[in-house]
Amino acid sequence: MYSAIKDFQSLLVGVVGFVGVIATLLVNSGLARRQHTRQVEHDATVLRLALRAELETIRDVLRDWLETFDDPDGGKGFFTPLDSVTDVYERTLGQLGLLKEHEIRAVMYAYLPIRQLPEVLKLLEQSHLSSTERARGGASKEGSYGQNLKRLHESALEGVEKALSVIIV
Repeated sequence: MYSAIKDFQSLLVGVVGFVGVIATLLVNSGLARRQHTRQVEHDATVLRLALRAELETIRDVLRDWLETFDDPDGGKGFFTPLDSVTDVYERTLGQLGLLKEHEIRAVMYAYLPIRQLPEVLKLLEQSHLSSTERARGGASKEGSYGQNLKRLHESALEGVEKALSVIIV
């Protein structure tokens, strides 16, 4: 047996070395896959946190607008900012694929009405704002514009609250 090992010593060392290299490559590829998976999970968590924080801010703004609208002691008119704050969404739109399908759907349904709100408000203003309201620079709560505006904000708030219930960090 010793002579057989001695005759094939180079071959045996080569096979052991080759097996060692293959084993090292397999272990390294497994470690790289796990690291990549952890990185993707981390990126998804960061994305969820950022979107959740922005949606909470939007929810609070929408609630404030609706409270102002429903406040019996408030003035007859109110203003609605035309610029919606969706910076996080805009910057991370390309990363939405990190989320699960139901999360993406909820986020899209929450943000689409918010992002369209400035244009919709302009169209509503043109078609429903009275000349008195235009001159005053504010909308009456009882007017057609005000009632439509309230419905828009309530609808947007529903979408935001649904998204917040789905996005769990």
